[in-house]
Amino acid sequence: VKVGDMVRVSTSEPDCTAMLPCDLVLVASSNIDGTAFLETANLDGETNLKLRDSLEVLQKELSNVEMVDGNEQSVVIMDKLTKFSCKIHCHPPDMMLYEFNARIIALGQEMPLNGMSSGGQFLQRSTKLKNTKWVLGIAVYTGRETKIQMNMNDPPNKVSDIEKSLNSFIFLLFGMLFTICTVGAIGAGLFAGSDAAAGSWYLQPWNPT
Repeated sequence: VKVGDMVRVSTSEPDCTAMLPCDLVLVASSNIDGTAFLETANLDGETNLKLRDSLEVLQKELSNVEMVDGNEQSVVIMDKLTKFSCKIHCHPPDMMLYEFNARIIALGQEMPLNGMSSGGQFLQRSTKLKNTKWVLGIAVYTGRETKIQMNMNDPPNKVSDIEKSLNSFIFLLFGMLFTICTVGAIGAGLFAGSDAAAGSWYLQPWNPT
């Protein structure tokens, strides 16, 4: 999925979970009034459904109301969908999950877009579509630029004060041992080559012959 792609998410596929693959701007839904419902448990842990509503002018332009399985439902007009074009101006990607302000230019009009915890036209990645047959949306943020990905930072490395002190002591002990070994090696070398060590038979290598 690339920015600008038209994405259709459906709940009618039994083998697929209706999870949004990227951040979308809602342009039409299966509900007559253009509403859609999302479960945002993956974002904030809440299981109550959040309302989203498409712009009325886009809902009427891209869909017709028909009888489906004995119920009135919006159906996409494919001829209009293939010819539909728009331009969306939005802010650069950020980590604010429920803040989205943009403008869409379509059908000769410029209309505001917004996103909140409930309401608006912004559909976040990793939310699940509920109580809605399908939605059509335009991808605005994809991949690592989606809201949820921008919030996925590596957890900070927690180190206690005792561990910090212990690390300091280990470096200090290593430095002391290295100094003692170096001084001892230098002293032993100087003593072995001195006149005082010449008569010390017990320091000489053992020769069994």
